[in-house]
Amino acid sequence: MRFSLLLALSVALVACDAPQTGQAASSGHSAHPAAQPATPGAALPLVAAGEGLKVVAVPGGIAETTVYGTLRNTSDQPVVLTGAASPAAGHAMLMTTQHSGGAVQMQGTDSLTVPAGGTLELRLDGDHVMLMGVSGLPEPGGQVPVQLQAKEGQVELSAVVTRP
Repeated sequence: MRFSLLLALSVALVACDAPQTGQAASSGHSAHPAAQPATPGAALPLVAAGEGLKVVAVPGGIAETTVYGTLRNTSDQPVVLTGAASPAAGHAMLMTTQHSGGAVQMQGTDSLTVPAGGTLELRLDGDHVMLMGVSGLPEPGGQVPVQLQAKEGQVELSAVVTRP
């Protein structure tokens, strides 16, 4: 129930707070809804850590969902993510969420950084990838390809569909 409420709140916040190009986000990430093109052929040094990436199964009629999990950077240089894509969605955005005085504000950002040799935790209530215009999502247990993009290249990882 709590997760369903959080997912509904996330969807509502995306609809109400869609960023405009050039708008600055309060987290230090700058808002920009479009993904930057990646260098063809270059692979990013990112892997899914821990339990891997997950995507929330959503009932019919809901066209947005969240990709979350831990990304590990296997290199000695930071990786600055600039976009995402998935064949399961018409559009994907990097998102950040701020919590202030009991209020939650989610907005698009044009970058998320995975520190050199470190991790970035993508969370339902924090930084995450939002898939919009979702169609044909597999049943729970199925896999969804998610492409993460940076100026230096891209990587495709799989996210397991999970129940809310």
